[in-house]
Amino acid sequence: MERYEAVKFFRKEIKRLVEEEHVVDLFQKNCAEELAAVECRITKAVMEYMDNDDIMLTDEEIPEGGCAALALWMTSSCWSNERLIEDENSFAHRLAKEDAGRYVKNIAYQMLDGEDLCCISEGKFFSDMYAKNYDEKYGNDAEK
Repeated sequence: MERYEAVKFFRKEIKRLVEEEHVVDLFQKNCAEELAAVECRITKAVMEYMDNDDIMLTDEEIPEGGCAALALWMTSSCWSNERLIEDENSFAHRLAKEDAGRYVKNIAYQMLDGEDLCCISEGKFFSDMYAKNYDEKYGNDAEK
């Protein structure tokens, strides 16, 4: 498998999570139980690619409005943020700016604090415990 095929998979999976699983709507409604039950998919070919190479998705490769869906997917993976995202800081700030409810700033803050999404507990992911910290440290107008 080539990298472009793996990127194509991630774009398709993000689209599925947004359009079919309605994860952005679930984030907006703070539906932690439903979000925790969403099936995040991967193919054998992508898994093998990721076992050998980092994907390093760029900002341009992550669809607008797809950060919350990708963050959710990343929680179900076994790969660190740095293997999946080229610019973790930019991604975290994009995530915080998405219109996806109170959890996204919480998740963004933890990423910016060095936490890998695959290691964040469900309780810390589906909460707003760090959302205020994000606003205090980065402000409402944090740049990408």
